[in-house]
Amino acid sequence: MKVRPSCIACAILRRAVELEALIDNTHNRERLSILRELVDAVNLYSGPDIEVAELLTVSYRRIKQLAPRVKDIYEEAKRVYLPLALSRAERISEYIGKLEDGEALKFLLKAAALASALRIFHPTLVILEPPSEMDVINAKTGVDDSEKAIKFLHEIKGEGTIYYVLGGIAELPYDIILVRRLRDSLGLRVVAVVNSERFEDHVTLADLEEQGYVDEFDYIEVVHSDAASVIRREVPSVYQSLQDAQLVIVKRGIHVLHFMNNTIKTPMLMLFTAYCNVLASTFKVNIGTVNIVFTGKQESE
Repeated sequence: MKVRPSCIACAILRRAVELEALIDNTHNRERLSILRELVDAVNLYSGPDIEVAELLTVSYRRIKQLAPRVKDIYEEAKRVYLPLALSRAERISEYIGKLEDGEALKFLLKAAALASALRIFHPTLVILEPPSEMDVINAKTGVDDSEKAIKFLHEIKGEGTIYYVLGGIAELPYDIILVRRLRDSLGLRVVAVVNSERFEDHVTLADLEEQGYVDEFDYIEVVHSDAASVIRREVPSVYQSLQDAQLVIVKRGIHVLHFMNNTIKTPMLMLFTAYCNVLASTFKVNIGTVNIVFTGKQESE
């Protein structure tokens, strides 16, 4: 029999039980017990028909039950990374002032995509800090549909509505300068899609309010959930709103993969860095590359 996803979870579960039996330290035994229960919960969602966003959502909800202080580490990460992201995004904003309109927009798309590479507490890291303008200039590109995307943005100039599915908190300042460009230069209406509760380091409505960013958008579409992405069965009304937009901008690999499997008819602009093998193989790019992927109108499932 070939290895199945549940076999991997079972193997890790057995090793965790063995370590619990070997270790006498109470604190470490407690941590291993939490790991064992978490792996056991994940095992129920291991299979070829399970969405990655659902697996991540279940695992995060479970660890919040087992170790509620997990939320604190992301709040602390926000305090560490956000000021640096704000500073570097401001420098990017100054830098694009020297560029022509088209080149400036192209640069902002690349910056927003590269910023998604900062995966806080992720085992494999592409970048360690929020990117500077030089990081954006030197970043390697995978798929670059920026010209097609910019052409489409000009076609809906002055009358289009864009839904912007936000990613991580350290990406937010880069998203904001892109949103400002879309609204001020192209006259587009931009709606933020954001969670009401924290999933890992993803942006929440409270973050927008805390940073004074609510007015940077024409409307805030709140996903009343702590889910890893916009999961249709959890928030059907938000999913329908995306169907009615002229364009949906999607940030981060988890959102990208989710919408690849749950297509919407609306044209999409996916901004992400390929930080893992799944993303790299799906889009046939190298790991670590910055990707700007534009898809036209398509039939939804």
